[in-house]
Amino acid sequence: MQLDKYKSAGLGDYGWKALRYFNAYRLLVPTLLAIIFLSPAKPQFLGDDLSVLFKWTLAIYLFFNIIGTFLIRTRLFSFRWLVSLMVTTDIIAITLLMHSSGGINSGIGMLMAVSCASASLLLANRFSLVFAALASLAVLAEQSYRQIMLHESASNYIQAGILGATFFVTSILSLILAQRAVESEAKARKRSEDINRLQKLNERVIQYMSTGVLVVNKMGFIELYNQSAWKLLGMPDKLHTKRLVEINYALDKELRKWKKHSGYRPGNIHGHGDTLELEPRFQWFSEEKDTSLIFLEDRSQLTQTAQNLKLGSLGRLTASIAHEIRNPLGALSHAAQLLEESEDLSEDDKPLLQIILNHGERMNTIIENIMDLSQRKEAKTQSIQLDILLPHFVDDFSISREPKPEIRIELTPAKFRIPFDLSQLIQILTNLCENAARFSSEKTGKPTVLLSGGHKYGTKQFFLDVIDNGPGVSPENTESIFEPFFTTSKKGSGLGLYLARELCAANGARLEYIPLTKGGACFRIHFGELIER
Repeated sequence: MQLDKYKSAGLGDYGWKALRYFNAYRLLVPTLLAIIFLSPAKPQFLGDDLSVLFKWTLAIYLFFNIIGTFLIRTRLFSFRWLVSLMVTTDIIAITLLMHSSGGINSGIGMLMAVSCASASLLLANRFSLVFAALASLAVLAEQSYRQIMLHESASNYIQAGILGATFFVTSILSLILAQRAVESEAKARKRSEDINRLQKLNERVIQYMSTGVLVVNKMGFIELYNQSAWKLLGMPDKLHTKRLVEINYALDKELRKWKKHSGYRPGNIHGHGDTLELEPRFQWFSEEKDTSLIFLEDRSQLTQTAQNLKLGSLGRLTASIAHEIRNPLGALSHAAQLLEESEDLSEDDKPLLQIILNHGERMNTIIENIMDLSQRKEAKTQSIQLDILLPHFVDDFSISREPKPEIRIELTPAKFRIPFDLSQLIQILTNLCENAARFSSEKTGKPTVLLSGGHKYGTKQFFLDVIDNGPGVSPENTESIFEPFFTTSKKGSGLGLYLARELCAANGARLEYIPLTKGGACFRIHFGELIER
């Protein structure tokens, strides 16, 4: 059906709307003819031959047009069928009106040209030319009737032929125009569909890309964002109704600096829960420079990739160390122990022998730490209730050490859970507490340690501080304490803090050093998403 053609070109509703306009014209024609016919100053040719036929034709024609209005509104019939019915009715009615008004000389027959052209515009196919042929036959039939029955002149056949040709010309021109309109609408709809599909594809790509994307207006409100940005910023509720400063103050601060200085290079910021390190980049969203486009890259993923490469290199290195160094070192240590038991060893040589044993043990510790780091297994995260774990850890840690360290536990709230690998968490706490106890003892003579836990205000981010009473870390060493093999102690290997930080990263946590104004050192573990009781 032609309706399907209109629908395929995106003109379904347009076709019915155009048909309503056409029917309004059809209602107007008999109404105006009736008004003119009934007026005192009517033209003499209107209904001059057969006034009764003229009146009844007008009445029936108007009645059918009113019914057409109902049929268009209800769409009981197909579009093509309804157009065909209306145009056929027009041809019959106008032919009768023309016949009752003196034939082709009345000029009423020209009204059929409008109906034929409308049929071509509405149907937009060759079938519409059938109505031009019907109209031409109707005009010729009426003229033939007048010549045969009423003995009129045959000269009017020329006018009839011209009128018929007019019907075909108007129909063909209208058909060409309609077909081009349909093709144009089809192309426009296809372009629109392609654009919509491309827009949806772009939206989907942006939504699921790993880079976070934010659009912030000049008032600081977030207008658009993708799923990655929502996750990196902590999955806040109603993100599009909030200002950026409410979501991440550090990011808003970097954005304001960039707006003031276009060449400003923003620094990294912390994302959700302080466990993510984000690298922001800024661009203007429009030429007016009133809206900003923010890109957020998760640096922790890049760091993890680099770390895996580094661990791979360490793995190859440790295999060489185990083969080339550990075996000779074991033989050297064993020989030193045998020498220590010798009765011929003088008292002057014993300090030198002790130096050999101490440094041999230190080298063995360094090798073991490197091997533990390179052979680190994937973290098996589980829910750990920290208030239950810490007392057991303190007992196990203190029982084998002399002098016995004094470790206090302060947790607020008193009970909470964290996601972590149990063995790796114990390894981290052991390393941090050993350092804290040693440095506290060196300064105060007492190995005191404070384990203080809590959560960051306004978030679900929990942390645990390991605090000592030692001398703290000098400002020039703050940036280096987590580097491998860096140490300020003669007894340290320089791998303890590095290994602790790597184990935290493997569990979605972050280890940082916090200087204390009153002296001492604080190492804080920022845990990942918390599972509360």
